Amino acid sequence: MASELDAGSEPVKSELPRLGARSQLAPGTASAVQKEKPSLEEEVFRLKLEWIMAKNDDEKRRFSEEIRKKMGQAPRQE
Repeated sequence: MASELDAGSEPVKSELPRLGARSQLAPGTASAVQKEKPSLEEEVFRLKLEWIMAKNDDEKRRFSEEIRKKMGQAPRQE
């Protein structure tokens, strides 16, 4: 029975080098993580979530200041 398991695992081992070759990116391409900088809206949303999860008033104050700073970068809508 052990020999059956060993024989069954052989093809998997031989597949690994081929899988690794496919996962490499061509030069000049970006991975999904490096794709693009988050938008202002996404950054503010993330900061608001962090503000909600803040453990104390100092953290809330710091996130509030960051949100205000980011909102100051936003184009004025009149």
